[in-house]
Amino acid sequence: MPGPFLLRDRECRAMQLAGMPPGLFPNIEYEEYTLRLEPGDTVLFCTDGLTDARNMYEKECELHGVREVCERHRGAHAVELLGHGFAAIRDFTFGCRHWDDMTAAVFQFANAE
Repeated sequence: MPGPFLLRDRECRAMQLAGMPPGLFPNIEYEEYTLRLEPGDTVLFCTDGLTDARNMYEKECELHGVREVCERHRGAHAVELLGHGFAAIRDFTFGCRHWDDMTAAVFQFANAE
């Protein structure tokens, strides 16, 4: 599974986290990871169904495809960012069958205005 994407200021960073995806095996222990968020930060979590999505040429979207969408729509509201992300995947895979789930969640730390 891809790690979450942190959108902060002018950067979009794919965070690499080690370990098994949650929910696959009972009684597995996970390493705890703490991320300090700042006002204006956005974190995107997604399944590998987005990064592994393939187009008609069997090319995968990969991390850079998801990162590109995040960078292009960095200032978008959470719901808009999800919409842009799924639209980009739909356009990328146009006419191809999806073979995996595509799930994403966005969390935003609102600016105090």
